[in-house]
Amino acid sequence: MLSFLRAIVIISGVTLVAGCTHAESYLQRSGSAVSPPPVNIPFEDYVKNTEAQILSVLTEKQTPSHYQHNQGSVYTQAVAAKMRAPFQIPANATTRCTDGDSGATKGFLLVHGLTDSPYLMTGLAASVHNQYPCALIRAIVLPGHSTIPGDSLFSKDMTYQKWQEATAYGVSSFDKMDDIRSVYVLSFSTGAPLLIRHIKEHENDNTKIKGAVFISAAIKAKNKLAFSASFLQHFIDWTDLHNEQDAARYESFSFHAGAEFYELTTVLDKDQYQFTLPLFVAISADDTTVSAEAALNYFCAAKNPVKKLIWYEYADSKEPLSNFAGNIGDCRKDITVRMPKDVVNIPSQYVSFSHTSMSMPPNDEHYGVNGNYKQCKDYYDFDKPESQEFTGCVKAEGDHYIVGEGTKELKAYAKDKGLYWRRGTYNADYDFMVEQIISFLGSLP
Repeated sequence: MLSFLRAIVIISGVTLVAGCTHAESYLQRSGSAVSPPPVNIPFEDYVKNTEAQILSVLTEKQTPSHYQHNQGSVYTQAVAAKMRAPFQIPANATTRCTDGDSGATKGFLLVHGLTDSPYLMTGLAASVHNQYPCALIRAIVLPGHSTIPGDSLFSKDMTYQKWQEATAYGVSSFDKMDDIRSVYVLSFSTGAPLLIRHIKEHENDNTKIKGAVFISAAIKAKNKLAFSASFLQHFIDWTDLHNEQDAARYESFSFHAGAEFYELTTVLDKDQYQFTLPLFVAISADDTTVSAEAALNYFCAAKNPVKKLIWYEYADSKEPLSNFAGNIGDCRKDITVRMPKDVVNIPSQYVSFSHTSMSMPPNDEHYGVNGNYKQCKDYYDFDKPESQEFTGCVKAEGDHYIVGEGTKELKAYAKDKGLYWRRGTYNADYDFMVEQIISFLGSLP
């Protein structure tokens, strides 16, 4: 039976790793996975308690010496825990300024993606805070995330229902605040289906939500065999294993995480999951994690009075917007196409926009142009963590590497040219995207 299941996934192009052969502590359940917070806990306490919980697990189960870093900027577990923890701006809600024109009546909830952490939302949080310095900005952590990847294994600790509970807590945290009259939800990747389901399941409530922003919107997995994760999780732990060199998020990916994502999103193609709130979407045509076409179809089917989509592609994209021109009709007027050639001062190595890059600014200290972390997982061998190819990719400089999404065409191009390929971790067009988001938010009540 197991060999049959392995064959199914090998055919789909997924590398199988049997978790039972690896004893590393970070690949085992910690027993202290992040759970949904109690519904009545103050958000400040939620932030403090969760950060302490994450730090405790990291300190016990994972060594910080593995984290990638530039010279002189070594990560401690305390720094990693803070990066992975939920956050609030300002840290104490009672210290907010009261200028209505500067956003004093506005609240923003940020929801991260699968195997990610709230750190993936820090760039957007800073951009929103810059525009609305008196607004209250909150980012939650999804259960099973931010500690160690072992907590993403098949268990009651990491389910999409618990992700929904955490999302509901984040939204409801604004309900008791009379001075917050409008709430806007911003998400990366898996945050989108969580918010879609929350909005639809609570649309008859007296909600304060006035608009939604979905970055790299995960409406459907890119891999057509994603459904197989639901039964493979009972036999095999991991689709991909890594030495956990990213201080901000998990690098290893479990079948259980994929199964929960599939169960979360499988209903989103039904009309009942369309909502009428104003909607903003940004997606890469070349996204290899989620289906850009599914995000496009969801957007175009939406009967929202205000909506905007930024479609990122490059000259050699295999699914440019023009491929779908016959299906989107009048929706085209709400779509802006952006290409690398449209970006002023784009790094010469930047070829295409990846799923993982969209929410992060180029100047980010961790994921940016000169950031501490280089995404070279395609060259990684768990049994040979310091292989020449992997370290060469991480250390490559100048014109010896390219940055983009991991399409087979781009990988083949890099190999043919003798270049290293890094998956993008920052959005070279971030400033334009944020300008459009701020304009969108400014048009809402």
